[in-house]
Amino acid sequence: MSRERTGFIIERNGKIYVRLQFTDPVTGKRREFMRGAKSREKAEKLWMKLLREIEEYGETSLEGDRVTFDQLADEYQKKKLVPAKVLEGKKVAGMKSLKSAIGEVKALREYFGKKRI
Repeated sequence: MSRERTGFIIERNGKIYVRLQFTDPVTGKRREFMRGAKSREKAEKLWMKLLREIEEYGETSLEGDRVTFDQLADEYQKKKLVPAKVLEGKKVAGMKSLKSAIGEVKALREYFGKKRI
């Protein structure tokens, strides 16, 4: 089943917006996404860029401006801060020094925590 995506440029209260509509692959519900542009020409370029971004990276890539540092740090810790796996004397995955990396992430969380990326 192909994913239907529609988009158009609208003007509200003298401002120009790019509006994309698509079906969320996880929930199956129709979603809408809007971004502002300074001119109609820039809106057309933004529209094409957003459509390419959806094709390459999926619909979740549009929500990047809503992600907080804490959410990003959680993902980093789940995927990257894992104990080292050593096979035949060679490290093949993970990190040897987890303690320092976890401490660095903790310090960054204290400062950037709830700020949006």
